[in-house]
Amino acid sequence: MIEYLGYFAGSLTVFSFLPQVYRSWQTRRTGDLSMSMFALLITASSLWMVYGALNRDWPVILTNGGMVALNAALAVAKVRFSEGDERAMQQSVEQPERLEHDHDLRARLR
Repeated sequence: MIEYLGYFAGSLTVFSFLPQVYRSWQTRRTGDLSMSMFALLITASSLWMVYGALNRDWPVILTNGGMVALNAALAVAKVRFSEGDERAMQQSVEQPERLEHDHDLRARLR
């Protein structure tokens, strides 16, 4: 019974990250996300996976495997879209009136 509690808690933990991953990839806005945080979370979750493997604790392994995957997806989005964030911010500073006419850029700045 306790193992099912672990699976349920792990599922909620992993699913709680899905909206952020989805939003980051949809909006391509990742400027406020910290690469240091992702490095720490991926390292910690990887260590938890080793711990879970040594103890044959599947809820720990699966939960942290999911967290590694989702944090890696956010880190990839951060790297991939960081140039676009910088370019959009620079354009908004240099040409604020252009934002009224560039709907795509406005959507990315939201």
